[in-house]
Amino acid sequence: MIAAGSALTSLAERIRRERILHGVTQKEMAIKVGLSRKAYLEFEKTGRGSTKTLVNTLFALGRQKELLDLIADQRDAESLEAFRRDQGPRRVRVRGSTGGVR
Repeated sequence: MIAAGSALTSLAERIRRERILHGVTQKEMAIKVGLSRKAYLEFEKTGRGSTKTLVNTLFALGRQKELLDLIADQRDAESLEAFRRDQGPRRVRVRGSTGGVR
């Protein structure tokens, strides 16, 4: 049986490979997922994060079908789709060349 820590690390590695295959940078993925680049980097490195981060990441990678396949009840699948739609991109603080926050 695989340990939880190993499962998270394996998941993080698969997510990293998928992101690279899609030609998406960590910064771009962070924006799509609604995290700071630093927070996304940690998620991709360790696999630790919220369920919301995992769901948003899978959707950003076009893996929603696999996620929805895990849900047996159609009502749950519809709820997950609604959850994703309602999450919209979050604002992320980015430092500009002047050092200010945008």
